[in-house]
Amino acid sequence: MQKLSYNKESNHQKGIKLLLFIISPFISFLYSLRSINTKSTYLVILGFCICFGMAFTVSNYRTEGSIDGISYRIWFEEYDNVSSQEFVHAIKDYLSFEGDTPDLYFDSLAFTISRFTDNYHWFFMVAALIFALFQLKTLRFFSSHSNFSNTLFCLILFFLFIWNQIFNINGLRFWTAAWVAIYAVFQVYVNGRKPYILLALVTPFFHVGYYLFVIVFLISLIARRLEKLWVVLFLISFFASSLVVDFIQNTSFNLPMMFSDKVDYYTDSFYIQKVNESGTGFWWVSKAFGYISRFYINLMVVMLIFLAKGKHSLSRPAYELYLFLLVWMTFCNLFMGVPSVGVRYIELAYPIIAFLWLSYFPSRYTVFVYMLPLVWLYNIYMEFNYYNQVLDWSFFVSSPVVLAFKYLL
Repeated sequence: MQKLSYNKESNHQKGIKLLLFIISPFISFLYSLRSINTKSTYLVILGFCICFGMAFTVSNYRTEGSIDGISYRIWFEEYDNVSSQEFVHAIKDYLSFEGDTPDLYFDSLAFTISRFTDNYHWFFMVAALIFALFQLKTLRFFSSHSNFSNTLFCLILFFLFIWNQIFNINGLRFWTAAWVAIYAVFQVYVNGRKPYILLALVTPFFHVGYYLFVIVFLISLIARRLEKLWVVLFLISFFASSLVVDFIQNTSFNLPMMFSDKVDYYTDSFYIQKVNESGTGFWWVSKAFGYISRFYINLMVVMLIFLAKGKHSLSRPAYELYLFLLVWMTFCNLFMGVPSVGVRYIELAYPIIAFLWLSYFPSRYTVFVYMLPLVWLYNIYMEFNYYNQVLDWSFFVSSPVVLAFKYLL
């Protein structure tokens, strides 16, 4: 079990962070990166995320190619007309596995908040709070590690760990579920707390796609110790994704309607072709960086495989986490041919990979880690564009009080 503790800091440093936060949460966030593993920094990050959700601004009209947050705004504002009876019906529909309600997280959040306001900024603020709580609870495993320091090596791994960042309240259900799932994985495999298996099992409440996570998670609990087999399957998975798509297309009719409709949509040949051929101008740059970043991540896993030859090379908790990673990465690579499945699920592996690299490569292969920002260059560029779409420039220099008056009142 890993001890999760904060570093001590002076009241002077706490005061500076508080003062900066009152002036601008963003400026306080940047300053707090100097001392990540402190309670005050965690509070600053949490406050920054809440303010981001508060200021998250999108249109109420969605066009093709626009961000998901627009749909969530529209659906939330429509919830003002949903009665308690209709919400109870949605719950029954969800529990039946045969209705049109695939998951309940958004519905529960939207119904609760719409009882007292139709201002969608409240909705995204609460969504950001829940997202950030699970993100920060998971981050403590990383920042509390004895090898963590404010070196460039650790900071790059830190950003890999939190790549599922606060902007992703835009894709509310899937990415919130991602932090819930990874928090459960760390508790089960690093801290050995088996009751958190139950937390992993409820992730489909957040997003229907996490039934796949539950299946893989249960497989890992039962068969993860077959290390040599999983190493072989991991290597094979690079080349077998097309076979998986064919298999899913031929067996989806056996699933309950709630699942079969989704599976048929995402594995439809025309949809896959449309996704793969989408884009204009320099769309090939996105594709190229996508392939490069996935190769980079898989190479990091391969290097862990060489390190883990013989379980004695890794501590017991890390070895257990490594075995889960093998199972998970095999699944991700196999489903890489299914749009919105493998590409998204592989990001759940980032915190695990960052944690294992921090544990066992703290002073080796530093140049390899320094290459990560270059490999991620296009992704970083796109993230800046996404933030620019949902934030007014004044957010970065506004106090929480100003933001509250502007967006909540």
